[in-house]
Amino acid sequence: EVTRWAFDISSWNPSKSEWEALLDQVSTSEAERISKFVFKVDAKLSLAGRLLIIKFVTRYASQLGINDIKEIPSMLKRTSKWKPYLSRSEESRKQFFIDFNVSTAGDYVVLAGIAGETSLPQYCIGVDVMKIEIRGKDKDQEKFFESLSNGFTSAEWEDIRSPDSKAKQLQKFYERWTLKESYIKAIGIGLGLDLQTIRFDVAAEPLQPQHIVQSACVYKYDKPQTSWNFEQQMVGPNHVVAFAFGPPSECEIEFRNMQFYSGGVETKEFVTDMERMQILSELI
Repeated sequence: EVTRWAFDISSWNPSKSEWEALLDQVSTSEAERISKFVFKVDAKLSLAGRLLIIKFVTRYASQLGINDIKEIPSMLKRTSKWKPYLSRSEESRKQFFIDFNVSTAGDYVVLAGIAGETSLPQYCIGVDVMKIEIRGKDKDQEKFFESLSNGFTSAEWEDIRSPDSKAKQLQKFYERWTLKESYIKAIGIGLGLDLQTIRFDVAAEPLQPQHIVQSACVYKYDKPQTSWNFEQQMVGPNHVVAFAFGPPSECEIEFRNMQFYSGGVETKEFVTDMERMQILSELI
């Protein structure tokens, strides 16, 4: 079962008491980390992301053998490359699989999760969301591209620069960037992979609102990785999100010793399970 949630924090302004109550929902170490953010928006994004993970894991507490859901925050760990995972017994892993990933940018927190009996198809999962904007003090798009020139192959840069308008070029940049990040986050290696060793074949036209694209194909060292599935879409008017699903044998921690079903992701479930969460009560 695949879950996708997107939470817009732009209209979420919790009071001091609400904020403190929500911090109590996460582990002490996470609460301390979140409280150290200089900018409130970063703290909001981080807390919302953690709460979404807790909500997702809570949904499967009984299947995971968790008797007290209050234990979940302390069971959430991170790998050395910062990928979140649920610390649990070997017996639990043999019976039920679960993987999840969170990405934050701009106004949005996006969670992607997958869970089910180990007899079912299994995937590791990654997600990345980015706001379409030029970063840097002078807001110069060409300088922005140049600063990240090593992030793409020459063929990918040619595609990024192919549209006539700078706005479409910028959108293409983020469409490709989120694809690479979702793939890297799914396999759990952080930024330890040379981005030029992977490239994507993507749709020629930029993403459109309310339209989901499933045609991206990843190549690693110029070899097609046919066991990987990707989806892209716009979230809100100016955020791009990409989801990646791949074989457990290529991912760290939870999925190393599990079998991979090569039949592909069930597209209908993947598309229809997107939930745009709008009210605070849905977080906890």
